[in-house]
Amino acid sequence: MKPSPRSLRQLAGHRELIFEMARREFAERYLGQFFGTLWQLLHPVTFIAIYIVIFGFAFKAKAAAAAGGETHYVSYLLSGLMPWMLFQEVMGRAPTVVTGNASLVKQVVFPLEILPIKSVLASMVSQAPYLIAALLYIAIFGSGLSITLLLLPLLLLAQAAAMVGVSYGLSAVGVYVRDAREVVQLFARVGVYLAPVVYVAEQLPALLQKVLLLNPFSHMIWCYHDAIYAGAIQHPISWAIFPGTAVLTLVTGFWAFRRLAPHFGSVL
Repeated sequence: MKPSPRSLRQLAGHRELIFEMARREFAERYLGQFFGTLWQLLHPVTFIAIYIVIFGFAFKAKAAAAAGGETHYVSYLLSGLMPWMLFQEVMGRAPTVVTGNASLVKQVVFPLEILPIKSVLASMVSQAPYLIAALLYIAIFGSGLSITLLLLPLLLLAQAAAMVGVSYGLSAVGVYVRDAREVVQLFARVGVYLAPVVYVAEQLPALLQKVLLLNPFSHMIWCYHDAIYAGAIQHPISWAIFPGTAVLTLVTGFWAFRRLAPHFGSVL
């Protein structure tokens, strides 16, 4: 079952509930901590600083030369790492989106379809400071920003669609396969090396470069590289593949969720 106009209207009708639940989930992540949401600023600043020191000064890699120097390599790295970190967080949380809300699932009138959406929104808010910190570094100390940055909202929209689709699928599977969370988290840790995030694709042998083309995450990363780092559309094919894959992922994930949702209550 693909997202029909009727189902989309139903989700739109619950937008206030979605935003409120996303706000609560975001706030609860730091509930009871001394610094509270201040950690949302401390984490990205510390994270960016560590990568600047390691890759901008201490680590003289071949990737740095391929990316135009150590400073430019940090820009290259951050422009691909930020979207991957966001996707990684969504994937890590997705298998428990439904099981972590068992009390709501057992309420007959509760719209289960909003659970993956509110989880993605909460993750996007929590990761926003990382993206802002990365853009500030690139603008001030790195390769600089260009007019292609205007394409960033389109990329974030496509990524949001893909993440919602993945969250739909993994949250549904997570109800029946409780080990799904461990498998997904393992992939999330390894996946950063399966896409051109920490290395430049041209460094790899020709065969491995072709393998990268089969990874949907590679096309997502290349689009972000073009918009934030390169300042030019260097991967036009990826700009067609990434949005198309995102829509396909959303439709497939929604279909799987709707097929399995009627049995969630009996399993939980």
